[in-house]
This record gives sequence, structure tokens and C-alpha cells, in this order.
Amino acid sequence: MLKLSSAIIGENYSNVSNFQPSSKRKVKLLATCLMIPVILWFITGFLTSKITMNHNLPLAITIGIISAFLVYLIERTIILSGGGWIILIFRILLGFIIASLGAVTLDIAIFKNDIDNKINNYKLEYLDSIEQDFQILHSTDLDNKALLVERAYHDSQKAQKKYVDELQGKKGNSSGLSGNGAVATKLGLIAETSLKKYLQQERELQNIKASKELNLSDKLNQASINFNADGLLIKIKALNELIDEDSNLKKVYILFTCFIFMLEFIVVIVKTTSKKSVDEEIESFKDYSTLLKMNQYKKLLSSSDHAIVNLPQIAKANMLLETTRPRY
Repeated sequence: MLKLSSAIIGENYSNVSNFQPSSKRKVKLLATCLMIPVILWFITGFLTSKITMNHNLPLAITIGIISAFLVYLIERTIILSGGGWIILIFRILLGFIIASLGAVTLDIAIFKNDIDNKINNYKLEYLDSIEQDFQILHSTDLDNKALLVERAYHDSQKAQKKYVDELQGKKGNSSGLSGNGAVATKLGLIAETSLKKYLQQERELQNIKASKELNLSDKLNQASINFNADGLLIKIKALNELIDEDSNLKKVYILFTCFIFMLEFIVVIVKTTSKKSVDEEIESFKDYSTLLKMNQYKKLLSSSDHAIVNLPQIAKANMLLETTRPRY
């Protein structure tokens, strides 16, 4: 376990094996804390690819591994760094971004069925709007044709009534005589022509309706195909609307987001709040003593250089060189 922990955080096992027990425990602690966000982001990348983006299994696993590896590099950099407020601020900002993205993507995976229902409502609303626009666009032509059919129907009914009245010899008919005379024959032809005209108009109206329904069906089918229900942005929109609409879901979302934030910051919290181990104190002392000795050597060398320059022999030699130097 110690060898694996050393490899995870980038420490040399040959050195770690000689650490004090408390130092070994800290190595294991840091390695365990580092693996938490790494595993979390493998799950996040995998679920985002597989469930949200509907990618195939090999691609989803690959994306999960890449996400986990990137987070692993970031977290190990934090552990191996000497600290400092710049790195701390950077990690906090990065943690907020990563935690926010992780919470959103995992929430999309967790509330997938609810989000899918919401997106289906979006799709139905989208198709309804297309149908309404189509109806408005073609309603004038259809209404005009229906009005012509209605007029042709009334004209046919009137012509038929006149023809029947003429055959029956009813009062007010054209000839005043009953039977199929010349007038009745003429009225019969008019009635037949009016009926044919009405039937023709009716057929044209039905053809227009059928063509309209076919065009509308094609348009709706194409719109249904073009509607991207797997888009990340539309799922985020659906999730936000569900959160606003459902107070219970909002509470779960807040709790889960806080949980993700805590997991993301666990490495920073452990790194900044845990005390230095005995071996870390020894290493720090060795670094400090080495730096102190180096500074002392620098001062000694500097003072030695000045002392050598001030030696009488060196001063006399410099003076002779000045006096014997030719002048031009």
C-alpha cells in the first residue's frame, strides 16, 4: 500500500520506506485523498459521454480515463508543490469550476428521466409551433377554396330544386307544367352541370387538404429529426427549469452540489490544514541548513577575494604594472 501510495503522489519509495510511521500515514492519506477526485471525474466523464452524449462504451471509457488523468495531474501538482497563496487561489478557482461542471454533469445523469420528459415537452412545443405556423401560412388558400366549394354546393342545391319543381309542376316553376318537358330537360342539364362543378370543387378541396397534410407531415418529420434532444445545452436548460419548478429537486441539487464541492476541495483542505510530518520537518531543516551554509560560503569567498586584493605583494605588483605600462 505504501509503495502504491508513493507512486501515486510521485514520491520515491526508497526514501518513503525510511520515513517515520506518522510520515508514512500522511503519504497514504494524501494518496487516498488524491484518488477521490480522480475516481469522481472518471465517473463524471464516463456518464457525461455515455448518458448525456449517447456515445458508445469504448469512447465513454476513453473520455472517462482522459478526464481522470487530467484531474490526477492537477491534484498531484498541488500535492508536490511547496504551497503558496498563488497556487492556493488558483486551486480554489479551479476547484469551483471543476466542481460546478461535475455537479451539472452528474445531475444530468442522475435526473436523466426527468430531464428526458422535459425535453420531450420542448419537442412537442417545437412541433406545435411549426404546425401552427404552417396552418397560418396555408389557411387563406384553404379557406378560399372551402368558400368556393360551399358556393358550388348551394348553386347545385338550387339547380336541383328547380329541376325537381319543374318535374312536379309545382307552383312557381318555369313552365307551369309537370313532366319532363323541354324546360325540365334544360333545368336537368343545368342541375347536372352544377353538381359536376360542385363535385369537382370538392375533389380539388380534398386534394389540397391531402397535399397540405402530406406537406405538414413531412415538415414535422423533418423537424423531429432535426431536433437535437441529446445536446448538452438543452439538457442543462431542462435541468435548470426543473430546479426552478420543483423545490424538492432543488434541495437535492443543492445538497449534491455541495457534496461534489467538498470532494473536489478535499486535496486542498488536507494539504493546507494537515501538519508537517517529522520527515517533512527534517527535509525542511536540511534545505534551510544547506541554504544557510551556501550563503556563508558566498560571504567567505567574497571576503577572501577582498583580502587577496589588499595583500602588499598584490598591491606592489599592480603599482609596477602601472608604472611600466607604455604611454602613447
